[in-house]
Amino acid sequence: MDENYYKIQNIYDLMIYAYIWIREKEENHLENYFNQVQDEGTIQDVTTLFRELVNRNILIEDFLKELKRFLEEEPEKIWIHLMLEFDRYYSEFEHYPLFKIDDLRIINELSNENNITDEWRFYSMFQDNFVMNSDVMSKAKKRRIENGIWEYIKSYRIIKTEIRVSITRYQNPSLKNLINEKKSLRIAVIPYSDKCCFEEDPETGQQKIKKYDEEQHKIIKKNCELLLDQLRKEDVNIIVFPELVMDKEIIDHIKQYVIGQTVRGSSIKLLFMGSYYEEGINQCLLLTGTGKEIIRNQKHNGYKYKDSKGREHRESLGDFVSDINLADIKGIGRVWYLICKDAIVFDQNVKITNNFGINVQVISSYSKSVSEFKKTGESLATIYALFSLMCNACSARKCITDDLENTELGVISYPIFETKKKSILGYSTYYQCGAMKEKCDYCQCAHIFDLDLASEMVIERTEMINMQNIKREYKGVKISHTQVHFDL
Repeated sequence: MDENYYKIQNIYDLMIYAYIWIREKEENHLENYFNQVQDEGTIQDVTTLFRELVNRNILIEDFLKELKRFLEEEPEKIWIHLMLEFDRYYSEFEHYPLFKIDDLRIINELSNENNITDEWRFYSMFQDNFVMNSDVMSKAKKRRIENGIWEYIKSYRIIKTEIRVSITRYQNPSLKNLINEKKSLRIAVIPYSDKCCFEEDPETGQQKIKKYDEEQHKIIKKNCELLLDQLRKEDVNIIVFPELVMDKEIIDHIKQYVIGQTVRGSSIKLLFMGSYYEEGINQCLLLTGTGKEIIRNQKHNGYKYKDSKGREHRESLGDFVSDINLADIKGIGRVWYLICKDAIVFDQNVKITNNFGINVQVISSYSKSVSEFKKTGESLATIYALFSLMCNACSARKCITDDLENTELGVISYPIFETKKKSILGYSTYYQCGAMKEKCDYCQCAHIFDLDLASEMVIERTEMINMQNIKREYKGVKISHTQVHFDL
């Protein structure tokens, strides 16, 4: 045994050690493993020993001592078997003492540190996916894109450390219970205001955020309170705000208001609060319906723009941290909350989405363009069955046109499936303003999406195949959209 074997202190260290052992010749090892009879005495003995470990009948130290004698002849076979066995147990972790988590901890961060190496880390995968787990999508054939041993493992991954990724587990069952009971979900997207929140520095030409004065703060805070009350009456479950339209003072005020309303009970379970600058860093914040913080992410990719004199600039992002924070939300899925351009840097997005099994992306934007978000969203929905929603400020779109009634503000993308072959395709729906008021004031408008998870939507598409127009039928979850104005 090498020195790392004696560094193993827990079952997660064990899995990392196992993967490092087999990964260089992974495919050959797997072929040999599956070609051999699995009920032989050695495999049975290792299985029994491992079961004792996950049931906490023996300590990891004693397990390792016993395991050494089995590793002398065919270590690769033993390590593969342990990784596959671990997946079986870990998929039902609540039944085994070794994996039990204190149910009183509603929010807890999943530790991915280990005692073996800083190069590789253990991450659990999350099986909840509110779209793909619906009755409508149960017939869809999800694409298999894993290679090697990961083709056979669903509950975890050993991932090379390049960017630090943390995962928060939000165990509150309220959203899952709601979806199970109503078979639906209501999401409100807030375009916020048609007033531009940027101004140009007359000397440098750089854009900077306009600061609200005391009177504006007072009006906006009150409007936000009234908006939340109205959305509660509309039975909205999730609220999403755009990028950079509110400052920290307003967001802190909303957070305190939500905390104060907790005793009343509420249909609102999640608030994607948009982003704001703090110490020159653009960061977004996800809160529970009771005001607890789940995710805080910083923007990594600044947008390019030209000033009034044609000079090129790039958004200043300050000394941001490259860490990424995700959340496993019961009933919803593994959620990544992104800020604007971070969502459309495709290679970066794909790498994180693929490695960490993300199935929900929420994007707060302040963007003149929407088409790239549609393109990216459809691609990710096709490949990973991912649901994404891009929330945009109407003032950002007003920068290019005053005709907001006929202009797409944002986009929602999600998987549908072809009725014959059951293959998944990404599909998108733009949302735009209709029946616009003459003047759109702060927080007086919401776009509400009703996701009916029990009803199917039929979509017919004509596709060019071998120089012929072929009609195909697709099905997906029924999603309807309404725009609501509030007289606050």
